[in-house]
Amino acid sequence: MRANGIFLSGRAFSARNIAKAARVWYNRNMRKTSVKGAAALLLALVMTLAAFGCGDGVTGRTYNITGYFGTTVTFAVYRAADAESEALAVRDEIESMLAEVSAAADAQTEGSDVARFNAAGAGERVELSLTGYVLFSLAMEMYEQTGGLYDPSVGLSVDLWGFTPRFTLPDYAPERAYDRESANVPPADEYVEAFRGLIGFGDVILYEENGKYYAVKPDRTATVAGDDTVYTMNVDLGGIAKGYAADRAAEIAESHGLTESYVSVGRSSLALGDNRESAEGAPREHMWAVSVAHPRTDGATWLRVYAARECVSTSGDYERAYIYDGKRYCHVIDPRTGRPVDSGVASVTLLGRTAAEADALTTALVVMGREAATEYVNARLTDARVAICEDADGLTMYTNMPETDYDLVASDVALGSRAEDGKIIVL
Repeated sequence: MRANGIFLSGRAFSARNIAKAARVWYNRNMRKTSVKGAAALLLALVMTLAAFGCGDGVTGRTYNITGYFGTTVTFAVYRAADAESEALAVRDEIESMLAEVSAAADAQTEGSDVARFNAAGAGERVELSLTGYVLFSLAMEMYEQTGGLYDPSVGLSVDLWGFTPRFTLPDYAPERAYDRESANVPPADEYVEAFRGLIGFGDVILYEENGKYYAVKPDRTATVAGDDTVYTMNVDLGGIAKGYAADRAAEIAESHGLTESYVSVGRSSLALGDNRESAEGAPREHMWAVSVAHPRTDGATWLRVYAARECVSTSGDYERAYIYDGKRYCHVIDPRTGRPVDSGVASVTLLGRTAAEADALTTALVVMGREAATEYVNARLTDARVAICEDADGLTMYTNMPETDYDLVASDVALGSRAEDGKIIVL
């Protein structure tokens, strides 16, 4: 990754200025790739490769990469039969990039920037890698852009509610004071309230000094009666980091001319290159057909969108969720309450922006609820295409997409809007 032109040096800057500097770099180096030659699919999207055309000597090759983000990363390329060496070179570059991003942002990776930040005491300064600094800065930008509804400082609350990887292990056993015998049981209210007081990513201080990058942890702690642990802010950059990795992977593939390719990071992120036949303004049969997982029926889809050379992302209350006493609890934490989101929005899909941005935006729109999300889309996201699935006395879709851009494929989802000038017009 190029380091030139990212940040001013020699003095500390406000989080706002740091975020702006990160945005300048990201727009220059990544957004052009995502719009021109990539799409990213986050969470449980199902991809259909429509009209890809593998004839005329074009073959498909798939390469699996393990050891990153707790899942299998897949790189697939569609090229002439003699292009295998180039595809292997891209695969190797992607793996090197994944190692770099994991070392910065994966909380489960020992010694990562995020792991060291989370382990630091209140008020401590943590040195970051350049990649970590860019990711923290991007997260700050999206925190500000969404009014704090995308807030990666919910990391401790995510763990409290049982949604970190340790709870998925077959030999899971309680190890922390707040753990329950079963992860699929809500925690004690005193911990919910204590950890809520640690949320607030805007209080993290980011700065560069003498060519080194730093994050200062807020000077806040939380304690609970009967528990002698002193808790501090924990961040979770997993979502935005996977989106960032998808953008980087697309850039790598495009730099080698392999635009007819994709990279999937498990069920969390997928970066698509061009459909072989796609072009600006192309009809459906020459675009990617992307089906979105149904939020209430396993194995089904509810929406199919058509895209070429743009980012697609989705978030919802159905991926990593459990039902307890008739109530659904999901991994998306409302930073205002410290509890799983209860907004009535089951799924949000967004086309446009970079993958890193899109992950944060879809998360925030789920937190907002349908009415506030609609207002936000109409005021700030008319350059993107958005579909919101609300679960309120039945499933209803609200979208600013023209009818030519999607198919509503689920019979149990009603249409509650029409599109007009990039806005959602409620029927």
